[in-house]
Amino acid sequence: MHGGIEMQNNKSKKFAVIANKKARNAQKINNYTERFAQAHLEFDLFLVEPQLLRDTIDSCHQKYPLVLVAGGDGTVRTAAQICAHSPCTLGILPLGTLNHFAKELNLPITPDEMIEAINAHHTKQIDLAKVNEFIFVNNSSIGFYPRFAQKRDELSKSYNKWLSYIPSFFQVLKHHPKYQVSLTNNQLNMTFKTSFLMISNNLYSHKFPLTIERERFDAAELGIYVYKKGKLSLTTIINLLFRRPQDLQIEKTSLPLEIKVQQQTKIRIALDGDTEETNNPLCYSILPGALKVLVKK
Repeated sequence: MHGGIEMQNNKSKKFAVIANKKARNAQKINNYTERFAQAHLEFDLFLVEPQLLRDTIDSCHQKYPLVLVAGGDGTVRTAAQICAHSPCTLGILPLGTLNHFAKELNLPITPDEMIEAINAHHTKQIDLAKVNEFIFVNNSSIGFYPRFAQKRDELSKSYNKWLSYIPSFFQVLKHHPKYQVSLTNNQLNMTFKTSFLMISNNLYSHKFPLTIERERFDAAELGIYVYKKGKLSLTTIINLLFRRPQDLQIEKTSLPLEIKVQQQTKIRIALDGDTEETNNPLCYSILPGALKVLVKK
């Protein structure tokens, strides 16, 4: 049922729980599995090395009607890419750093909420978005954020991930790329210079960017967010957060979108907090109702 909630009686069906054993919060998986066992739920637990995560999800989504994946937004994106357009229901055990997706969609968070959702099998079909060969659940961007995420990941090898955010932010604020970009489809034809361009899976609320949340995940629309004044500074970021000036242009489209970045054959993009290098141009599209997720009633 597109956009609605389905309820099925799947109590007797075994499900899979998958966790990256090297993840920072991997030990918290026991909070869930111990309660699942106490509630007499049948499940198979897979604690896997990071390099085996994708293959494990791929194998399990073909064998189990429900797959619970433990991790943050990057892990969710990997699982969504695999489970898209399949009968498998994806559940999220939010053990990442920020967990934007789980919070925005009001997914079951605590072990008891998860048990209730599993027993009643509350599910919802949501949209996904795609750029070139990559699927994403939250957003994709070029410019400032991919450079920041890359620097953050470099520093987090030596420091706590939260501590790496501050020096990464100020280092990248001094040196980040500015691109000449054209953005076109049958609804839009835009050309601009920017250091921040973001495409989202459905639109963020009117409080964006101070509040990062979406009211719908099933409107079948891409959100487009462009900073139109070239490079960012600390002052402009503060203004964007608290005043939302006219320098931030916001558009939406339901149609496939092509973004060309001048003088680039390859470009690094951010995808739900991770980064990937891909071909230029960037071809974005919305995938309506592509993923079935486990939700609260």
